[in-house]
Amino acid sequence: MPNRSGGGGGSRAAGAINPVLQQTDANGNHVALLGANRQPITELSMRGISYRTPGTYQYFVGANQTVAYLEGVGGGAGGGGGHATGGGGGGGAAGQKLSLRPFNVVPNEVLTIVIPDGGLGGAVGANGGAPNGAAGSVTTVTGSVSGPLVALGAGSPGLAGGAAIGGTGGIGSPQRYLSGAAGAAGSNGGVGNDANAFESVDGTPGASGGGGTFSNAAAIVTGGRGGRTNDMVCNGAGGTTAATSGQGAGGGGAGGWPSLAAIVAGGGNGGDHLVAGQDASSPGSGGGGGGQNRPGGKGAPGMINVYA
Repeated sequence: MPNRSGGGGGSRAAGAINPVLQQTDANGNHVALLGANRQPITELSMRGISYRTPGTYQYFVGANQTVAYLEGVGGGAGGGGGHATGGGGGGGAAGQKLSLRPFNVVPNEVLTIVIPDGGLGGAVGANGGAPNGAAGSVTTVTGSVSGPLVALGAGSPGLAGGAAIGGTGGIGSPQRYLSGAAGAAGSNGGVGNDANAFESVDGTPGASGGGGTFSNAAAIVTGGRGGRTNDMVCNGAGGTTAATSGQGAGGGGAGGWPSLAAIVAGGGNGGDHLVAGQDASSPGSGGGGGGQNRPGGKGAPGMINVYA
């Protein structure tokens, strides 16, 4: 049921949780750390709901509410699967990120929020999957009167490893950044491109996944790390082979929205030789690429936070 008390909006849809409260300010008010710059907002002045479980939700705007503060991230893509006898898969890319900003809303209207699930990890020899939801791969907020407010694109999947080469990392949404290059035989996978140099009214493009790799000599090679978003180290690391010819390791998944509880959590790690890629662990992050003969990791769902 909607909560209209005090003019603020609200929702009790499944999957909606209160943002984590990290500390108190000098006056003893609870403070949540929010947005790309982690700027504090007091619990007393701004109430919030976080939607991060895949599905479609309704947020009911209060009778006296004319502004909603929104932030979020698009869905993360799955990592590519490793080749059966060759290179590891590339890491999945992260979704587009929107820093906290105000949007005009109409009192008593309903905001429909669509959260896509993260892309599935690729099976052995297969590319990773794209995020999927009621609005396709896009994370959206649409007002019943205001119309479309937010549309955050998803990351692109990591590619499968080849017979003698690692898979290429996924391209960051909305495809403004180059992917992590595949590691040729005997060389390390390319690092996923970071997404920290662009911010517009539509948000920051997602970072790219790291490339997988393949060893053709008695030397250790490593998959590329996933790209980072806004200098936040929440990307996945690349997997590693032993100093043995013929092994393959996966690339790291790109970092999306860092977890408040553990800011280093995010993109899935690429699998070592004969190890599966790790699933992403925070919203909008990409899954890790699978090691040789192993599947890639799943990307994480998108997320929207609403504050009144």
